Amino acid sequence: MLFFEGDPVSVYRFSDHGLFYLIDILLFLGGIIYLILNSKKIKNLSILVILLLLLAPIGSSLSNIGTSYFFRSFLLLIPLLIILGLGMYFLKEILEKYNKKIIWYFFLIVYLIFFARFLTFYFIRYPVSSSENNFLSERVVSSYVSRIDKNRKVYLKIVNKESFVNLHYFYNDMLLENVSISSDCSLIDNQGLAIYSSVLECPDIQKEYLNQLADVLNYPIEFFTRNDEIFGMGISGLFHRKLQSVNHKNLKRIHALIYIRSFEISKLLTGVDLIDNNTIPDLPIEQYENPLEIANITRASWHIP
Repeated sequence: MLFFEGDPVSVYRFSDHGLFYLIDILLFLGGIIYLILNSKKIKNLSILVILLLLLAPIGSSLSNIGTSYFFRSFLLLIPLLIILGLGMYFLKEILEKYNKKIIWYFFLIVYLIFFARFLTFYFIRYPVSSSENNFLSERVVSSYVSRIDKNRKVYLKIVNKESFVNLHYFYNDMLLENVSISSDCSLIDNQGLAIYSSVLECPDIQKEYLNQLADVLNYPIEFFTRNDEIFGMGISGLFHRKLQSVNHKNLKRIHALIYIRSFEISKLLTGVDLIDNNTIPDLPIEQYENPLEIANITRASWHIP
């Protein structure tokens, strides 16, 4: 759990990333060996580590609500970090003793690679793959409700009414006026606005509103049922100076357009029988009216509609 998955409760975990790096396994073993070999030299520290290891899990062991350890046993992090630090000191001491500093520098480089991997995971992958850990859906719905005209009736079809109400008051501090919350699939009047949770199984209503959404946005229905994996913009986008000057709202809109275009290109590529030996024909532009005509001829030669 410490190195591969983290806390079993999804809200407190880093997706498929553990609380420590895989390379820390070696440091933990080294730290334990160092404590055993130098128990008399660092007696007070050894006693502190042992006491914390014994006392820290008490909170989780006495609780019968769920199986979360991140908060109830957070004191375990202190002795584990001490052991980790001792393991690193022990490794450095041994390598210097045998004049193997090059191995120590190599180890530091590997550790920095693990750190860089974690930064990529935390800032790029995690916000996308684990957005629901931070109640993204509830926050989006709460934002919509807070911006709707107070004179318009709103129907929320969600699973957990109490949870949403608490989150709404926490994020917006606004009363839910003219808002009806239920977990059924009943129809609403034409004057009201309905927001349905995707968790609810309301196929007839979902199909009806999906058709309306497709008509308004001028996209096929299949577009809204795609389950393609969405990736971040990459580490270069995170540190790009010009991208940092763009405000967050516009940047999110640009990312959304990129995702949509990638979906469209993927759909086109899967729907076309490509010829392996396609070549770009030599078509002098002066012999044709405009570049569009050349593009059409090229597409026809490739059998692309």
